[in-house]
Formats: sequence, structure tokens, C-alpha cells
Amino acid sequence: MYLTRLEARDFRNYRHIDLRPHPGLNIICGANAQGKTNFLEAICTVLRGFSFRTSRGADMIRWQARQAVVKGEVATATGSNLLEIMIDPQGKKVAVGGQPVAKHALARFLGVVVFTPEDLWLIKGGPGERRRFIDLELGFLSPDYWNLVRDFRRALSQRNSLLKNGQTRGDLFDLWTRQFCDYAGRLLAYRLHVLKKFAPYVRRCFRALGGEELSLRYVSSIEISGDDPGELSATLYHNLQKQREDDLRYHRTGIGPHRDDLAFYLNGKDARVYASQGQQRSIVLALKWGQVDLWQDHTGETPVVLLDDVMSELDYQRRNRLMETLRERAQIFLTAGELEESAKKMGGKVFLVHQGTIREEG
Repeated sequence: MYLTRLEARDFRNYRHIDLRPHPGLNIICGANAQGKTNFLEAICTVLRGFSFRTSRGADMIRWQARQAVVKGEVATATGSNLLEIMIDPQGKKVAVGGQPVAKHALARFLGVVVFTPEDLWLIKGGPGERRRFIDLELGFLSPDYWNLVRDFRRALSQRNSLLKNGQTRGDLFDLWTRQFCDYAGRLLAYRLHVLKKFAPYVRRCFRALGGEELSLRYVSSIEISGDDPGELSATLYHNLQKQREDDLRYHRTGIGPHRDDLAFYLNGKDARVYASQGQQRSIVLALKWGQVDLWQDHTGETPVVLLDDVMSELDYQRRNRLMETLRERAQIFLTAGELEESAKKMGGKVFLVHQGTIREEG
């Protein structure tokens, strides 16, 4: 899959964009605060239906404009599609081939892998960062996954609201507890399933980067012995009964998938504690590279890859391995402050960004 044309109006600091990218490598050059990341965000938004930076539509609209519009023409193995997303302060409207679709529908069949310096927080940050990675970046393996996440969050919110208001003695509280456990068991089963599929890709990519033995481990807030949704739901319900007093005291649900984590181990040691900065970068790089491979094997298409100012985060050897591997298989959009000689030899197109304008070099 690759983007053949991108058009945008009033998106971030851009009044108008109309470009035809290269099917391979596209390098976006410019000084800081000129709009390089905004350009990648426009691509991500039209392909995914949502931004990798914000959930607020108003943030993506140019100052004093009423709405932003991004259009993308995409070529896939089965043909071409015209995608369009209209953004106003109230929300987004997405269309494929002129027909309205749900915004999350795009992410189910159009792949985008984004790598930014902030992704290092996947290793260094809190559990929420890693749960978000599983849910947002790997949810495409199931067409109903995001609906399940939505239903789980609603049940969690309802149960927490009843706890906060002290409404825990009637049938309503038990009803929402059972509903919460049902969704939680299915959500947990999916996470275990997708990580079992994903882990070999990450280990292989990490070894290719010259890394050591890397393992991924799902850290659950309940003791689990399998991945059957019904059994997981029953185990969670049993545990919630045992810690009912704690939930009442703190007015929140203390266990469940919303409290879980994903741990990384290098040679059996916790990477958050023992991995160097360079090793942590390599782990994140392996996660992103693994996403590309998993998407390709699962869908038969290669996702578009967006690399935002990450070359400066990698040493020369890792940069070369990454680019040599990806540029032959995926369409890449890479931002950089200035164009390196080695990048010029890779072919593709160079685009120059300056104060909210972008043009092809030459």
C-alpha cells in the first residue's frame, strides 16, 4: 500500500498542500517549527482516521479557519481509493470513495506505523503508554476490537460511578460488575492472543539490529493460567469479590485490563531498569519494525511508515539497517533538519518545508 497523492486545506499551519509522494522514500526537510511533523500528522489522520498527536479536532485546524480537510489517494493490491476527512471543532467526518464511514474503519484496512522520539516512553513511561500501544497499534488484527475497547471502557466507567456514589448494594452494581468482567475477559484474551503473535516479530527484529535476547511479557493484575475469555472473566469476577472493600474505599475498580502492563526483558532483566538508552531505542525500533512485518503478513499489504525526527535518536549502524530494510518494502516519510549525503543516495523524493509551505525539491 502507498499514498499516491496528498491534498490538505487549513490543516495545522498549512493553508494548502497538494503533493504526489514517491512510492518508496520521501524525505521531509526543514528547520524546527516549520511544519514537518504537521505534514506527517496529516498523512496519519487521513489514513487512520485519527491523529498520533491529539484527540481534539480543533487542534488540527489552521488559525481562524472553520475546518480542515485532508484527502489522500491510496493504491493497494486490490485497486485505488480516495480517502477524505473533514475536521471541525465538533469532530471528524470520514469518507472512502465519497461514501461516509466510521473513522476507525480506516485503521482496519489501511496500515500506518508511526515512530516519534516520544515513543521512547513506551519503555520509560507508565503502564498506560504500553496499554495504549497494544490497543491502538495492534488492534487491527480483529475488526471488532475497538468496539470491544469502547464497551469495556463504558462498563468500567459505570462501575466506578456506582462505587463513587456508594450504590453497591442493589442488583445494578452486580449487573455492571458482571458486564465489566465479560468485556474485560474478552479484552484480556485478545491482548494475550495478539502479543503471542507479535512477540516473535519483535524478537527477530531486535536480533537483526544487533540486539541481545529480548522477551515480552504481559503483566496482569490478576493471576491467569490460560487465554479463554470465559475463564478469565470468571477469575476476574472472583477477584473483584475478594477486593470489594478496597474498591469501595478508593471509589474505583482496582483490578482489570485497565491496570495491566507490558514488560520487556533483556537477557531476563527488566529493560526499564537495566537497558541503556541505546538499548531502549533499539527495543522501540524493533516494536515498530515488527508492526510493519505483522501487518504485512496479516493483510498482505505493507503499511505506510512515518518516521518523525528519529534518525537523530539512532546511531549510524541502526539507521542504515532500518532504512535498508524498510525502503525496499514500504513507503516511508522521513523528517530531517537537513539532508544527509547518505540519504540522497537512497533515491525517492525530497520535500522542503518552510513556514507552512511544502514543495518538492528541484
